[in-house]
Amino acid sequence: MIVGIMVLDLYSGNTHNLKEKRRLVLSLKERLRRRFNVAAIESAYQDSWQRAQISMVTLSMSRQVLDQLLSRIENFVAETYPMFVVTVEREFF
Repeated sequence: MIVGIMVLDLYSGNTHNLKEKRRLVLSLKERLRRRFNVAAIESAYQDSWQRAQISMVTLSMSRQVLDQLLSRIENFVAETYPMFVVTVEREFF
């Protein structure tokens, strides 16, 4: 069993307060859970209204499958949400 972890640092110039950012992050986490079956949390920048860090974890028997899934998630976030992906970190165990 292989564990895949991905951390996305995001920036949004479209949010104007914490309430807007939290609504956007909550929507993103729920869609990631439903669409890709990953566990997702907001792992940093909870008090910043323009930045967010989303950490995800998932399991598979194949590293290749995990890598493809994490790539699809990264593309989904970049194409669907009004947030810029600043950095991406991936780890496999």
